[in-house]
Amino acid sequence: MYGERRRLTASEVEQQYVAKMGAKLGKNFFWLINDYSILCMKWQGYLTLFGTRKERVDLLNKSARVFFGLLQHIMWNDILLSISRITDSPETCGKKNLTVHCLPGLVDGELQSVVTAALRSISENCKFAVDWRNRLIAHRDRLLAPKEPARPLAEANRQNVNDATESIAFLLNAVQKHYGLPEDMFDLIGAELDAENLLCMLRDGIYYDELQHKSLINGEVHLNDLKDLPPV
Repeated sequence: MYGERRRLTASEVEQQYVAKMGAKLGKNFFWLINDYSILCMKWQGYLTLFGTRKERVDLLNKSARVFFGLLQHIMWNDILLSISRITDSPETCGKKNLTVHCLPGLVDGELQSVVTAALRSISENCKFAVDWRNRLIAHRDRLLAPKEPARPLAEANRQNVNDATESIAFLLNAVQKHYGLPEDMFDLIGAELDAENLLCMLRDGIYYDELQHKSLINGEVHLNDLKDLPPV
């Protein structure tokens, strides 16, 4: 399925869902799958940069400590927001939301019990992200300010995010399987490749910068020999 999708336009993929699931479920499910796929890409990119090896974090710190520190903070918050958004209530303030909690009212009757059970697991696994969204990211709970007594934020770590994303994937794949669509291999989405390319470029840049500096000190290269590059 993944290989096939790479050759189809978004509109063609959407029509596949509509053909198998009907117009209402098919269109909504297509966009849920897209939202979840983007979440997976963000998470894989984050793990590649910040959650794989200490040597990678050291490289980022050596390259641009403040920038990559901010990037890590921004990506983490955005991932928790994405989890909260896709698992949010189907309606807030009288306006409808596109979330996995819309599915019970859209799927076939014989699938509703499976979907309902999966949603219970999702709610449990994703409540930490909702707490962070509600009290820190989207809104700033004043009681969380220093020296104020407050209920601590829910524990949030990489295992929590893995559990949350896996429970969402289980639901989405259960629905696809029921309607005769192959399960998605979300782990094949390759955002980590771009992140790895960035790490390699940083590593090579630092290496050649240090080599050039050493050559200058040893008198092997003179300043006049170096070419000034334009700003990027």
